[in-house]
Amino acid sequence: MTGELSVRTTWDGEQADVAVRYTDTTKWFPLTGSPAPCQSEQDSRRLHQAVVEAVQAGGGTVVPQPVRMGGWL
Repeated sequence: MTGELSVRTTWDGEQADVAVRYTDTTKWFPLTGSPAPCQSEQDSRRLHQAVVEAVQAGGGTVVPQPVRMGGWL
């Protein structure tokens, strides 16, 4: 996907689901690697920010996997 995108991350207490969509549309597409294990709400926020930055950088994005307990790439 290219163009203006929105990122949505939802956390259920154990994992985070990450999806993207074209801005101003209604259909969400799961990002490769989603859902990802996620131990805390704070980690889900860090994951969301990492995905947003990767989408902004372009070149293809997948959900980063945890590199240590409580942390993300």
